[in-house]
Amino acid sequence: MLNLLEQITKHWRKIFDPAAQIFFNSVVIYQGVKMIKIFHWNGTYFGFIKNGNLFSATSNYLGWIDNDGTVWNKDGHYIGEQVEENYILRKTNKMKPMSKMPKMTPMSPMSPMRPMNKMGKMGRMGWIDALDDFQNEDN
Repeated sequence: MLNLLEQITKHWRKIFDPAAQIFFNSVVIYQGVKMIKIFHWNGTYFGFIKNGNLFSATSNYLGWIDNDGTVWNKDGHYIGEQVEENYILRKTNKMKPMSKMPKMTPMSPMSPMRPMNKMGKMGRMGWIDALDDFQNEDN
């Protein structure tokens, strides 16, 4: 009887532990790939980064992130910088760098489970939420 209970418990953990991780953690490994959840500075969920690409909450491709944390929209225009891993902000007193050649649009991944919103953060002097540039997206 105990062995059956252990097997059932093990089975349910395989199902629910990954789902809980995807729902609550800000960075998860999903199907072997690192996925970073992205939030507005006010705490509302925006989308995610997967394989260096930025996607909306419904998996629409929006742009990419360079290794140094610089974020570009899908047309190659500067958006901002990845800050504290889960946010994209832009310095208000910094000149925007020249646009880059757009990258090939990746296949849209399956949309992850929408996480709970986070508590908003206090504003940073000289920074704005760069995600506001995407207001017409499907979030």
